[in-house]
Amino acid sequence: MVNEYSRNYTEVLEILKYIPIDEYNKIPKQKIEFYEKYKDRSYEYEYNFNIISKNTKCILTNLYKDYIANDKEKELINSILNLNWQKKEYEKRKLYNPNSIFS
Repeated sequence: MVNEYSRNYTEVLEILKYIPIDEYNKIPKQKIEFYEKYKDRSYEYEYNFNIISKNTKCILTNLYKDYIANDKEKELINSILNLNWQKKEYEKRKLYNPNSIFS
């Protein structure tokens, strides 16, 4: 299973090496084992804060939100994610507005 997600799992595992151990231990072992099982073993990723794929950022965000963040942080993350979703929906409506497509 070598695909984009496999590369993302490789990146996630590498980045998780840099978080505090007490935070790492909050992530269920099944998640880590899943990433280990399906990572791209031929892909060599060296952590660089400036070079992280969008999918890897999404996986890390969900891991943080689901297992590490406190309630206040979870609320903030959910608000930001919801706001981003609303912005994307607005842009789609502007772009694909059925009233203006046939004008």
